[in-house]
Amino acid sequence: ALLWNDVRSAPQAERLREELGAQVWADEIGIVPVPSFTITKLAWLAENHPDLADRVRKVMLPHDWLAWRILDRAGQPTTDRSDASGTGYYSVRDNAYRHDLLAWAFGRSPELPTVIGPAEASGTTAAGALVGAGGGDNAGAALGLSPRPGEVAVSIGTSGTVFTSTERTISDPSGAIAGFADATGQQLPLLATINGARVLTSTA
Repeated sequence: ALLWNDVRSAPQAERLREELGAQVWADEIGIVPVPSFTITKLAWLAENHPDLADRVRKVMLPHDWLAWRILDRAGQPTTDRSDASGTGYYSVRDNAYRHDLLAWAFGRSPELPTVIGPAEASGTTAAGALVGAGGGDNAGAALGLSPRPGEVAVSIGTSGTVFTSTERTISDPSGAIAGFADATGQQLPLLATINGARVLTSTA
């Protein structure tokens, strides 16, 4: 599985943008495909290793897989809106998977985790511990920081990000600002660069 910052799927991202159009992606999904999104990784797999793509039955992000394993693989895997919104086949506007886009990009539509709300639980462990919905890293940061209207957060690490939580649905066909979902049921407009800390190190 390609990591999010593996840019080998850049040609697939470009093809997906060109064939559907950046405006359609921004309006329908909330993001414009770039190499970091899951749909481009799956398109890369289908083009470069069709034999492996044929064997795919489920697609989960690390957060989804970890929760599923903590729950001893019991029941249907789950995810939350924030992580689902970074896949490229989840519509933030409609709060629903776009299985048609996944099948178009990947050639098939594998099983996906159930998207649960911020106050819902993934399940309970054998020891009785409640497992929450979880969330993406930036969505988790926004949840902890609780930015007020007009405030933004800046995170510099492996990636560099600028983001905030808002009720507004974002549609940016330039692809500069991704219209992700946050961990509270709102939106998380986010601008990112793949390698944040290295840029500062090189500049210094």
